[in-house]
Amino acid sequence: MAKFYKCSKSKILSYAKDIGYKNEYSGILNDKQKEEIVKQYENKTSTELAEHYGVNRGQITKIWHDNNLIGKDRHKYPFDYNYFDNYIISSENPDEVKENCYIILFLLNECIKNNKISYNDDIKMFI
Repeated sequence: MAKFYKCSKSKILSYAKDIGYKNEYSGILNDKQKEEIVKQYENKTSTELAEHYGVNRGQITKIWHDNNLIGKDRHKYPFDYNYFDNYIISSENPDEVKENCYIILFLLNECIKNNKISYNDDIKMFI
């Protein structure tokens, strides 16, 4: 609005306050809310939680970071990084097999992510 009316944001907020507008954004979370946010790390996005608690997304990610919750898995489908471990151990050249297996998994994941193949139908022929 400030840009539209060519004035400062503080001027807009001051006028809004004069006409009775109450800014309900507090931006402060209590300890119970912070605990709930930590518990919802795997199930919700920071954007969803920010909207729910009425804060900005940065506050949510800071709470996660402070609780060592870094590097959320963003795979659309479950991904087992240890899938080929038994196969690798029993082979004659485990390092080469391991490298090839992870390359195949990476390519499959990229194909699924870019909608080149479907997880339910096409992936079964590789497994």
